[in-house]
Amino acid sequence: IDDDGAFYIGSVLSKNRSIKKLQLRDMRNSREIVTLFMALQKNKTIEEVSLRHSIICPWSAKSLNDFIVDNSCLQELRLIDTQIVSTSLQILCEGLSQNRSVKRLYFVNNDVDHTGAPTLRNMLKANKTIKELSICENDLGDEGVVILAEGLAQNSFVDKLDLRSNDAMVEGALGLQEILRTSKNLMNLNLASNGLGNVGAEALVQGLQSISVLRSLDLSENGIDSV
Repeated sequence: IDDDGAFYIGSVLSKNRSIKKLQLRDMRNSREIVTLFMALQKNKTIEEVSLRHSIICPWSAKSLNDFIVDNSCLQELRLIDTQIVSTSLQILCEGLSQNRSVKRLYFVNNDVDHTGAPTLRNMLKANKTIKELSICENDLGDEGVVILAEGLAQNSFVDKLDLRSNDAMVEGALGLQEILRTSKNLMNLNLASNGLGNVGAEALVQGLQSISVLRSLDLSENGIDSV
């Protein structure tokens, strides 16, 4: 989709009231994203948006931010295999902090590391509607997971948490202890493909002994042996 294509599609979608799900991929020109989402601000009925293999710079993030804030019907946002550069994550999270409709948020394979974790933490403290949170296949590491856990500890609404493939180890498991001890809603937890090992598993057990609502737990590919 080039600039003209984004303009024409946006013009149609700004008037359309039947399309509920929008999937876009390979949008690497910020002008295309800005043009499209500026038009989409006039559409208040889209419920799901997915951006894959795209590049989000601060300029295009601002247009996404405005769309997220203005659309009270938006329930699902997916950013997958997408480059979120410079201050774009902070701009997006500002929109999510104000949004009161998004229930499912997916940040998958976006190279989000521990430096982006405080931004996500602050968003989780402010947001009261997200129920499914997937921040998987990123680079949070122990430090990032601990910071993210601080936000989750003050958010009692998330009931499905996916932190697969984030290089979390013992410190990350310790950071999740408090959530497991206090959460009254967390029903699904996925920590597969991290580096918990036996010591990390033992740390999780301390929290798992207290939680009564958890229904699904994935600890596969973590180097946990018979011990």
